[in-house]
Amino acid sequence: MILREGLACLAFVLIIPAAGGNGGIIFVAAFGFLAAMVFGFEKYKNLVIVSAVLCGVSFTYMIDRDNRFPVNVTANKIYGNYIKDRPDLKVRTDWNTFSKIDVMKDEDKAADGYDIYLAVIDAGNATTNIPNVKSFPLQTKPADASNLAFALKDSAEKVFIIGSAGGGEILTGLYHNAKNITAVEINGILNDLIKRDLSYWTGPLVKDNKRVKLITDDARSVLSSKRITYDVIVSAHTISSSAVSSGAMSMVENYILTKEAVKEYLNHLEKDGILFISRPETQIPKLINTLKQARLENSKGIEDSRKNFIVFRRPPNEFEGSKSFLSGVIYKKNGFTENEIVDVRYEASSLNMEILYDPLSTQQSIYKELAESDKPADIYSATDASVKPATDDKPFFDQNIGFGNLTVQGIKETFSQDDKAILALKDKPVAETTLIAIFIQCILAAGLFILLPLKLFKKEDKSSKAQGEYSSDKKYLFYFACLGFGYIILQIGLVQKFTLFLGQPSITLLTVVSTMLVSSGAGSFFSGKYSEAATKNFILFSE
Repeated sequence: MILREGLACLAFVLIIPAAGGNGGIIFVAAFGFLAAMVFGFEKYKNLVIVSAVLCGVSFTYMIDRDNRFPVNVTANKIYGNYIKDRPDLKVRTDWNTFSKIDVMKDEDKAADGYDIYLAVIDAGNATTNIPNVKSFPLQTKPADASNLAFALKDSAEKVFIIGSAGGGEILTGLYHNAKNITAVEINGILNDLIKRDLSYWTGPLVKDNKRVKLITDDARSVLSSKRITYDVIVSAHTISSSAVSSGAMSMVENYILTKEAVKEYLNHLEKDGILFISRPETQIPKLINTLKQARLENSKGIEDSRKNFIVFRRPPNEFEGSKSFLSGVIYKKNGFTENEIVDVRYEASSLNMEILYDPLSTQQSIYKELAESDKPADIYSATDASVKPATDDKPFFDQNIGFGNLTVQGIKETFSQDDKAILALKDKPVAETTLIAIFIQCILAAGLFILLPLKLFKKEDKSSKAQGEYSSDKKYLFYFACLGFGYIILQIGLVQKFTLFLGQPSITLLTVVSTMLVSSGAGSFFSGKYSEAATKNFILFSE
């Protein structure tokens, strides 16, 4: 059985991309009825007939499955529900093993001249713009925050983009005459869209463009595999695919912004290179501290980084409240000169961005304290959000709350269903609340469907058991509980390490889970034969 489960792990890799998530559920139901037919064929003829009918009915749902068996999303996913209300705007839908991407038209004309398709990931967990590019040379500057990365690096020789998504940062780099752009995106659907499926829309942006090298892989793995230094490295709101697919981002492994990852980025920057990272404003203190710690360790505690930071943000709108969803850090490896700071300020002003901190700033703020402090750990308590850097062993960069600061009010806000609830992915204890809810569900499920049936339906011969001795049921229950616990702990460790090594969460889970199940099944099969042979040899030896 374990061997079959291991082989079954391969099925979702084939079914989900071809049939989608709802189609995958239909296949699971149909195969369940098919299994009932196979196992009941000899003794339960009526069951076989019923199962055959239900199997056929299940497959009929593959016809127009999106309307007959739709994927419903929560009310606080604005884009997912908007597409449902306006199907005339939907261009296409694609699935892979860890995401669903809907492409929709944007009815508004773009002010910068580049109209967009909007790629909506998992019904609204994330979105990215796909620009309409008609021809080269580009006539107008894209209205993108990543222009700040090129304010001092026009005509950059080598540019590396972490998470190129819909191609917005590629467009910005090309506008600034970047000669060689390496764009890495972990979601293959997005790369296929901008390079092939929507090439009529993206034009020469990527297709047949010798200046752009588009790669489907984990950006950190690609970067660390080559000894190449870059003039500009851009990471614009990049999150890992496992984070996107889960929704509860703060407790999902994100190896893009750990301290070790940032050390790699700094090592692959030219001496005067620029690192541009954009994040929600609530995460900027942690980002600054991560950069400082990485710089400190790379330089063995010698180099100072007081003049290396510029912090910006887009002014928050009414929907966002007091903290902007788009802010970030521009980091220059050898520090900014006064003239360069003025140039960045000018560029920010042209993009309607605010500069929250630069080396010429005199206004006190948490950003100034962190950027200029020799001991940022001393001001950890000055902010509600944790600013301790994430590491490869604890890669939870998005975690701002933690269980220590969890409150009943925070849990209630997590379950709110208003228009702003989607922002809770960054500012509220979504993951902590989710883990508590799952823990309670597991206890209830185990109690109702395992322990309670054992208690109600067990038949025990009390005369054969000494007083105080465990029954065989309890021994087996305890044994398999320990076995399962050890199995899961081992899986967690392997998944964590393989995620770092392989990058793709679906490949990681497939590799770890299927390998462990297949190996366990094979081991159980062969060890059973060995045990029988050993028993026979022991009996012969005894005689």
